[in-house]
Amino acid sequence: STSTSTSTSTSTVTLDPLGCPQGPSQTTILCMSRFVSGEQAGGRLNLITTSDGLNWAASTIADVSSVGSITSSSPNGLAYDPQTQFAYFATLATRRLFRTNLSAPSTVTFLGNLVHQPGGGTFHNGSYWYTPQRSDELRRVWLDTNGSVVRDDSVANMSGILMQVQEYGDIDFGSDGLLYVSSTVLVNLVTTYRQFATFNITSGVYTILQNGTLTDPAVDRFGQITYAPNGIIYNHFTANGTWSTINPVTGAMSPSPFFTTGGCTDLASFSCAPLTTTTTTVTSTSTSTSTSTSTSTSTSTSTSTST
Repeated sequence: STSTSTSTSTSTVTLDPLGCPQGPSQTTILCMSRFVSGEQAGGRLNLITTSDGLNWAASTIADVSSVGSITSSSPNGLAYDPQTQFAYFATLATRRLFRTNLSAPSTVTFLGNLVHQPGGGTFHNGSYWYTPQRSDELRRVWLDTNGSVVRDDSVANMSGILMQVQEYGDIDFGSDGLLYVSSTVLVNLVTTYRQFATFNITSGVYTILQNGTLTDPAVDRFGQITYAPNGIIYNHFTANGTWSTINPVTGAMSPSPFFTTGGCTDLASFSCAPLTTTTTTVTSTSTSTSTSTSTSTSTSTSTSTST
C-alpha cells in the first residue's frame, strides 16, 4: 500500500524599505540644510523626527553637496515622493533638477534643467511643481518613466502679486488637493509683508488666509512649510531656525516655537515608504510504501493397496 501526505506552511513578512516607524504618532520632516559660513554645512538632507509632538530630533540621512552651487539658499525646491522614496531638489544658479533615492542616498541623479530658478517645490500627481524666484507663477515639471525632465510648463500666476518664494517662502500640496503657499510679498520690489494662502489648481482661486507686515506676530515667522500626513502644516523660519505649526483652515500660526534647529532652505513632508508585503509558501510532500508477502505450500500423498 502507498500513502502520500502534503503539508503547506505560509509566512508573511511586512517590510518598510526605510525602516521608519509606521505609528500614527510619528512625524518626520525632510529638511535641506542651509549653508551658514563657519556654522553649518549646506546640501545635507536632514530628518526632523518626533513621536510625541513635543520632543524633536534631527539627523542627516544624505549628503548631496556634490551637486555644487551650495549657498545660503541653494539647493532649494525640496520635494519628496513617498511612493518611490525619491527626494527632489534643484540648484539655484544653474537651475539643475536632481533626485536621490533615500533608500540608497549615496546616488544623486541629474534629471534636467528647469526654465527658472526654483523657490518653493513640491511633488504631486507624478510631477515636480515649483515657484520661480520672485514670482507668483506656479510651474509643473513633467517627468518620464526614468525621472528625466520632459517639459516645464507654466500652470498659473496664482495671485497676480509679485511674490518672493525663497528663504522665506514655500509651497506644498495638502491631502485636500489644495496648494498651500507661504510667501514674502514685494511692493515695488521691496519686501513689505508676509502672506499665507491656498491655491486651487482646478478653479484657479487664490485665497488669502493670513496677511501682515513683517513685524506682525501673526505672520512674522512664516517661512518654509510642509503639509504632514497627520494633517498639520509645519512651518520653519529660516532666519532663526524656529519651528511652529499652521492651521490649514485658518492659516493661524502657533504662538510659540516648539523646536529650534539649524536653518533649512526648504522642507518636504517625509512619510514612511509604502509597506511591502512578501508572502512565502513552502509545500512538503512525503510518501510511504508498505509491502507484505505471504506464501504457503502443503503436499499430501496417500497410497492404499487392497488384495
